[in-house]
Amino acid sequence: MNFMETSLSLSNPDVKLNIKQKLGLAAAGIGTLILLLSVFGGQLPYPWLISGGSIGLMALGGLLYTNGSYGAHPEGVKNNGIWHNTISNRGAWGWIIGVVLTVFYCILYWAPGVLGLGADGAANRGLIALFDPLSQLLKNQPASQWFVYGTLYTVAIFVMGFKFIMKYRHNRY
Repeated sequence: MNFMETSLSLSNPDVKLNIKQKLGLAAAGIGTLILLLSVFGGQLPYPWLISGGSIGLMALGGLLYTNGSYGAHPEGVKNNGIWHNTISNRGAWGWIIGVVLTVFYCILYWAPGVLGLGADGAANRGLIALFDPLSQLLKNQPASQWFVYGTLYTVAIFVMGFKFIMKYRHNRY
């Protein structure tokens, strides 16, 4: 391969996504966008619909993407190219996601008011208010920053568990 055939793009131009992967990324992206809009948008209308839609779209997107990635693959370990991926090999995307998650946790721990936690009995707003309907259903009280964290963590574990099952479904262990 000569220099003229080498791609100089930051992303991998050889990645081909199937329709399930594209739909999964779109659904997860829309769910994440709704979540981010709630951080900056204050009080959103129809909290049940927006809350359920956001969490549901993120989970559905992850499940669709995983099914598209591993659903039709034959038996065997599927670690193809994992060390060439920038998200798993100390690349730019891995660093960006690591910094974003660390900043989110620091805000959650030391400045929950930024995410909309109501102080001294005030109503929640923003991101935390988005989780109030689910918290009212489960605990009969408004959401806290730790309820938000626990819900997002539970959805992530559910989606990653599904990915693990799909990826290693042919392995008896």
